Amino acid sequence: MLLLALLLTGPVQPIVSAEWLLAHRADPDLVVIHAGRNRASYDTVHVAGARYLDWSEFTVTRNGIAVELPEPDSVAAALGRLGVGDGNRVVIYGDVLVAARLWFTLDWLGAGDRAFVLDGGLDRWRGLGYPAGADRPPPARPARLTPQLATGALVDADWVRTRLGSATALVDARNGEEFRGDKLEDGVPRAGHIPGAHNLDWTATIQDVRYLPLDRVKTLFAQAGIPATGELVAYCRTGTRSSVLYLLARSLGYQARMYDGSMVDWARRTELPMATGIP
Repeated sequence: MLLLALLLTGPVQPIVSAEWLLAHRADPDLVVIHAGRNRASYDTVHVAGARYLDWSEFTVTRNGIAVELPEPDSVAAALGRLGVGDGNRVVIYGDVLVAARLWFTLDWLGAGDRAFVLDGGLDRWRGLGYPAGADRPPPARPARLTPQLATGALVDADWVRTRLGSATALVDARNGEEFRGDKLEDGVPRAGHIPGAHNLDWTATIQDVRYLPLDRVKTLFAQAGIPATGELVAYCRTGTRSSVLYLLARSLGYQARMYDGSMVDWARRTELPMATGIP
C-alpha cells in the first residue's frame, strides 16, 4: 500500500533535458529507449547507444479498443530484452505521444520513479550537436523487470461513472471540436464528452517539441478550471493524447489516473451520459 501511495501521490520529476542525458548517458544503470511506431526512424538516426522499442510491444487492441495496456509480464519481458531490470533507470524519447504513453506504461508497472522522458526528443538532442547516428548498440544483457502494478493508476468506465459530480477532476485531452461534440471521431459512436469534464488540448502543453515549464503548465490547468490539487483522471479517444496530461499531472503532484478506454469505451456504452458544448 505504501508503494501504491508513493506512485500515485506527490510530484515526480520525469522530464529531463538533453543536457542531463548527455551528462548521465554513460551511467551503468541507465538505458535509453527510442520508442516508435516503426523502426525506420530509429534505423535512420537515433541517440547514440539508444535501443528501439516498438509501439506494438507496449500497446494492444482489446475489445475493439486500440492503445490498451498489454499484460504486465509481456511488456516487462520486452523491456527486459532491452536490458531494463529492477535496478535500472530509463530515459525515453520518440514522438511526444509515443514517449508519454511508454512513460505511463512504466509508471503503471511500478517503475515511474526511475523512468524519464527526454524533453525535446531527438530533434533537440541533434540540434545541440550531441552524439547520434545509425549504428546499433551491442545486444543488451537481458534483465528482469518485476511488475509491481500501481493498479490505482488505471480506471474504467464504472469507476468514472461513480465519481461523476464528485471532486475528482476529469480532464479531456482532445481538441475543442472533439470535446464540444462538433466533430465525431473515428470509433466514437456518440459525439461529446464525459459530463463535468474539463478540456485541455494536449498540444497546448508543447512548444517547439518541448514541454512548457511546469509553472506555465500549472497555469494552463487553472485556466481550464482544473483544481490545483487532488484526484485527476485523464482521458481522450483511446488513451494516447491523455498520456501527456497524465505525465504532467504526475509532475505537478496530482493523484493522477488514466481512463484507458477513454471516449471509444464511454460513448459506446449507451447507458452512460454524454455532454456537448462548453460546460
